[in-house]
Amino acid sequence: MTSPDTPWEATVDMAMQTCIDVFGEGVDQVTIEQPGLPPYLVDGIFDSASIQVDPDTGVPIISNDPQISFRVSNLLKLLHNGDRVIIRGVAYQVKEPVYDGQGTVTVMLFRART
Repeated sequence: MTSPDTPWEATVDMAMQTCIDVFGEGVDQVTIEQPGLPPYLVDGIFDSASIQVDPDTGVPIISNDPQISFRVSNLLKLLHNGDRVIIRGVAYQVKEPVYDGQGTVTVMLFRART
């Protein structure tokens, strides 16, 4: 992808890189597969699926699907629904990429069928 266009986008890009350096999976742990491109490695911040339950009733009260965040400038091409992301050896399919308009994307995922 292209570099940030504005000083603000450059600042956000640098901040996201710092977050990825600290909280990222490691560039060898995330592979992106998109039509028309060979699979490529990229680092991102992954949040696995989680469910919180009410301790008194055991009923789920909050659930989160797995998601991963990237610097847009690290992607070879924008992500779209149906693209695949392999994280820690587990294949996920892109359900919803959410671009913030400032250089980062958070990708909602679901576990891919093999």
